[in-house]
Amino acid sequence: MGRYSSSGPIKSTAGFEVGAGGSEATATHVTIIDSSGNITVPAGANVAGARPYALKADDYTITAAESGTVFGMATDAKAFTLPAVAEGLFYTFVNTGADDNNLIDIVINDGVIAGTFNEAAAVTVVSVATTIRNTKVGANKGDFVTLASDGVGWFIVASSGLWAQQAP
Repeated sequence: MGRYSSSGPIKSTAGFEVGAGGSEATATHVTIIDSSGNITVPAGANVAGARPYALKADDYTITAAESGTVFGMATDAKAFTLPAVAEGLFYTFVNTGADDNNLIDIVINDGVIAGTFNEAAAVTVVSVATTIRNTKVGANKGDFVTLASDGVGWFIVASSGLWAQQAP
């Protein structure tokens, strides 16, 4: 059989479904492509490459099932507590509060946090922290840190803004 290619939109005279399958009435994550090539993604369905987002207003304990989630915090003096280390877990934390007005702690109960980030305009190597903090003075809306676990501890894989470490 030969290969087929198209330089235009995918079309069907009747339309078709792409996704989890099931009937239209029962499928929860089915993407519909109609006969005009229009794509409909149901509310709550993940678009390829999209990551879940959760805005929190209070202290929050994260579960392993939430791995990959981007967490926002707009409330001052609140903390995220990470689950036990497990290989492959990763989370991103974003300061969504006003500049110079939002302190966020990220606390671990298992292992330590290691990596580098900016602290008071200097690069800091973190090796034994059990908490990292986006400090109130100097914090900006959009400051973030992404942490990943190798099953033994947590590593800073990306960050922006001023963060400080809290020793165990």
